[in-house]
Parts: sequence; C-alpha cells; structure tokens
Amino acid sequence: MFLAVSAYPNQLLITLMFITYFIGSLGPLFAYFWIPSKYLFAWSFDRVIPSKFADVSSKYHTAWVAVIATAIIAVIAEFLYSYLGYSSYFTMGTVLWGISYTIPGIALTVFPYVKKDLFAQAPGWLGKKVAGIPLVSLMGLITTIGFGYVGFIAYSNPAITTVNTNSLELLGAMIVLGFVIFYLSKWYHKREGLDTSMALKEIPPE
Repeated sequence: MFLAVSAYPNQLLITLMFITYFIGSLGPLFAYFWIPSKYLFAWSFDRVIPSKFADVSSKYHTAWVAVIATAIIAVIAEFLYSYLGYSSYFTMGTVLWGISYTIPGIALTVFPYVKKDLFAQAPGWLGKKVAGIPLVSLMGLITTIGFGYVGFIAYSNPAITTVNTNSLELLGAMIVLGFVIFYLSKWYHKREGLDTSMALKEIPPE
C-alpha cells in the first residue's frame, strides 16, 4: 500500500502516508522498551538478578534501574546491528524470539501433568479439557509448534536470513548466559540461606 501511494503523484497522500507510518511505529517502540524493563523488574523480585532492578522512583513511579538497564542493552543491540548487518541480526533476534516463546509453550503443555494439584484449582475455562486433554496443554502445544517453526524458518530460510559464524556464536552465548545467570543466582542465594526455587513452586497472584 505504501509503495502504491508513493507511486501516485499526490503530495497530500504521500505526506499522510509518512505521518501514519511514524505514528504506527510509536506503538512497537513502547512495547519493545516497556516489556523488557518489566522482565528485569520481575526477575529481580524472584532474586534471579539483583533486587536493585526492582527499585521504583518515588518521583516518577517507575522501575528506574530496570529502565536504564534496558536502554543500555538497546544501545548494545544497536551496535550488534551495525556489526553483524541486518540479515544476521534478524536471524539472531528471530531465532531467540522463537526459542523464548517455545520454552513457556512447553511448560504450559506439561503443566497439567506435572502440577496436578495446581491445575485442579484452575478457575473457569483454564481447567477445561478437550477429548480428555487439558485445553491449556493444547494451547501450549500450539504455541510451541508455532514459535518453534518461526525460529526454524528464521534460521534456515536463505531468502530472509544469512547465518554466519559470528551470529551463531553470539546466539549460543546469549542462551548460555541466561542459564549461567540463573544458576549463579541460585547458588549465591542458597549460600545465604534463601531457596529461590520456592518462588517457582506456586503461581503468582497476578
């Protein structure tokens, strides 16, 4: 549609096109900045990362440490974009995106079977079954397959991606880093007498 408008010799339509494109870009910018800062905020509550990330500004009522950390990570991501190029950067980001949603998809699939007591307390449609299979398990399976396929396509389709050694190394390093942070945090807090795994034993009220 944008190309069609650009090809039509009407300055008003072209101007409106760029205005709507700009306004439409604001929503994703908000989401992609706001959501990661909330991840850091939540992880700090679970003691996966230092609790400092959960500090809230008394003036602005926001998790200011998490917001600043997100901005720093964004700058690093921009550097990687410049270094790797769009194709490799797109591959790395999309594959990670697919993996990040595949994991909770698997967790949701097996949840009714490994946490039977919690599933028995599920309210409303969350406790429903279809042909004897929990509805949430079906949703988790669809999520797992869908996002797994997205990651696979991003990795393997030469029409949209270029896989090189640098992008693969960085992709692997980021995945490993997540495990390292989690288990280091668990080990550290266990030495202090705090079992962080207890936070994962129950479903949070929110």
